[in-house]
Amino acid sequence: MNVIDRIDSHIAAFMRMSPIARRLVTILVCIVLLGLVVVAAKTGHEEAVNILSFVALVGLCWATGFWYVLRGALVVLAWWLRLFR
Repeated sequence: MNVIDRIDSHIAAFMRMSPIARRLVTILVCIVLLGLVVVAAKTGHEEAVNILSFVALVGLCWATGFWYVLRGALVVLAWWLRLFR
């Protein structure tokens, strides 16, 4: 079994999980990535810090439903602006 087949089987297992379990796994992976950001920052790898922190924060935003909160805030803002036009 080569590396691509193993990665494919892990992705397939991840996609078979329930949506809540996928979000929880994503949160855990992002927390581990933020730990790697701390290690990379202490060792002086600034480019790795930028990349890992961006990936971890986007993953956390997705997993915690940030996009729904942002959309709701924009709807409320549009309603507010329309109300006081």
